[in-house]
Amino acid sequence: MFRGFEMILRGKDPQAGLIVTPRICGICGGSHLYKACYALDTAWHTHVPRNATLVRNIAQACETLQSIPRYFYALFAIDLVHQVQELPHV
Repeated sequence: MFRGFEMILRGKDPQAGLIVTPRICGICGGSHLYKACYALDTAWHTHVPRNATLVRNIAQACETLQSIPRYFYALFAIDLVHQVQELPHV
């Protein structure tokens, strides 16, 4: 999905993605960092040791476990506790 990261990072050092992308989204920064790192590894043909991949996957799983409740309770559930604006009686 296009999020515009490509436009922001155009013309910058490739490693800037490691700094910029996690800060764009307030919920899933770790996921964006993981993918920016993966993109650099792919572009530079980096050999990532098996244990490093394992640590990255564990960190990604932890990110997922904490980002889902954070999104739900911090952004979505707030709408559930506000009183619904009443429509004017006709």
